[in-house]
Amino acid sequence: MEKLSKLAGLDHQNAIVFSVLNGEIKTIENKLDEYYSRFEKLERTVDWIGNYVEEQTVSDLEEEVKKKLGPIDRNDFLRQIYPKEKPMRIEDRIFSYFNETPDDERPG
Repeated sequence: MEKLSKLAGLDHQNAIVFSVLNGEIKTIENKLDEYYSRFEKLERTVDWIGNYVEEQTVSDLEEEVKKKLGPIDRNDFLRQIYPKEKPMRIEDRIFSYFNETPDDERPG
């Protein structure tokens, strides 16, 4: 009987310890969930900042190029690319693109 009472006492102590530890585990799990949510939010913020910096860098470079080149007339630009050809309207270029015959089908 003495052994049973000792075991019962230990079981009661074990139940208390288990309950306390179980509560601690749940607290830690809740903190972990909270930290993970904060981590995800910070990760999205870092991605957003990275994209913003990239866009700003591109915008700054575009502005720098525009300042160095000065105003560019579209026809002047096309003449630089196609110096011997008369600049074509966009509609004419699209039309000629779709009406060209592939090289292997051309006579000659």
